Order: sequence, then structure tokens, then C-alpha cells
Amino acid sequence: MDNLNRNLVRRWRVAIFALAVAGVAWYASFSMTMEMMPLFALALPAGAALGVAVGVVVIAISGLLYVERHQLQPVPRKQMANLRQAMKSASHRFKTPVPFLYLADRPDLFVASVIAVPFRAKVMVSQKVGAALNQDELDAIAVHEAAYLVHRDYLLDWLLNSAKAAVLGTFVAYVLVVLTYVTVAPALAIDEKTFAFGAFACAVLAVGYYVLARAHQRVKGLNDAAADLFCVKNGHGQQLASVLGKLGESAYGAALNERILNLKQTVKQAGKRQGA
Repeated sequence: MDNLNRNLVRRWRVAIFALAVAGVAWYASFSMTMEMMPLFALALPAGAALGVAVGVVVIAISGLLYVERHQLQPVPRKQMANLRQAMKSASHRFKTPVPFLYLADRPDLFVASVIAVPFRAKVMVSQKVGAALNQDELDAIAVHEAAYLVHRDYLLDWLLNSAKAAVLGTFVAYVLVVLTYVTVAPALAIDEKTFAFGAFACAVLAVGYYVLARAHQRVKGLNDAAADLFCVKNGHGQQLASVLGKLGESAYGAALNERILNLKQTVKQAGKRQGA
């Protein structure tokens, strides 16, 4: 499937999910409004709870179905045997579970990436890795990915994804409750304080989602830096710099060049400390 078709399928799935959440939340808020007019304010926490529940369930299912959604293929046993062995060695060395390996034909995938799931780790590997790298560089990739497992970064990534989904689901629920107020309240003469509270909650949730999204990006950057440092401390810094230079320069440009420079400086500083 080409990239255009993949993007279309992804957008359709997002649209279907959004419509499903909107429909359920709208029905819940509207029915509570009609049947519990004196207690309309209860629709707000109920809508929030519904949004949280839907968001968390969907993100959990999304993690379970990640491989199917992104059409990942398990790495064949006869392919990338050296990388598979490097992953096993790194897992035994750092006492982490051996991750499942999947091939990913994705332009946004640099070399390899740990999938954010709350159970046994899965690692996506770019198809360009096997032929372009030597064994030392494959070992560096394995140690780099092992760093995410040792630091439990994939769990933190999953938790942040869940938090964003919960906030977004709650935001949708509150928006629908406010819309219900706007469409139904004039006929039912419902207290305006309910509308004011719902509108305020929407604003707070929107800001909260933005803060969470920015924090998530920041955490990813810190995790990458920590994994780079982990490689350096375990003697694979120079090889990792070589991997970055070989595979990612065209996709990452100046940002990658800066990362390579920082990594080489860290390797040099580590060598000076060992020499001292």
C-alpha cells in the first residue's frame, strides 16, 4: 500500500473514531438532560467520566492493534539474523525481555523504534537497516533500543498517550454537553451557571491537552538523549554516531547533524574521563 493510501485509511479511521465518540457522548449528555432536568449539572461529570473511559479504552485497544493498524510484518528468521542476535544479547546483558521485532516500511521511521504498549515490548525496524550496517553498528542499535526498555520509556510513552486520549475524550464530552445546553436549554430554562462551567471546563481541557502534547514531545527528546548517553556509557557511542550518519541525514537534516555532533562530543568527553 503506498503512502497516499495509507494516509487516507488512517484519516478515515480517525474520522470514524471521532464520530463514534461524539455519538455516544452526545446521546449520554442529551438523555441525561431530558430525564434529569433539575440535576443537569450531573451530566457534566458523567460526560467527563464517559470521555475518560472511551479515551483510555481506545488507546489501550490501539496499542493492542498497533501491529495490525500499521501493517507491520514480523522480521523473518532468515533475515536480519545479526540484528536479532544483537537484540537478544542486549536484552540478556541488561536483563530486559527480548522484544518482538517487526519490519516497517515507513518514511517517518529513522532506524528503529520501540512501540508504546503496556506489555512485552515491540520494536519496529526500518527495512534499510539490514544491508547498510555492520555488526558493531547493529549492536549499537540494539543497545540504544535496550535503553528504552531499561528506562521503561515505552511505558511512560503509553501513559502519556493515554492521558492525552483521556483529556481529549473529556473535552469532546464537555463540548457536546455545552452544545446540548445551547440547543435544549432555551426550551427548558436551565441554569446558565451550567453552561458557564461547561465552557470553562472546555477551555481548561484544551489548554491541558496542549500542555500534555508539548510535554510529551519534550519527554521524547529527553528519552532519546538518555538512550544516546546509555550507548556511550556502554561503549557503543562511536558506532551509534556512525549509524546516525549513514541512515538518517537526508530525513532529519540539521537536527540530526546536531545530534551526531553532540554524540561525538559526549564520546570524546567519556574517553577523556577514562584516560584520566
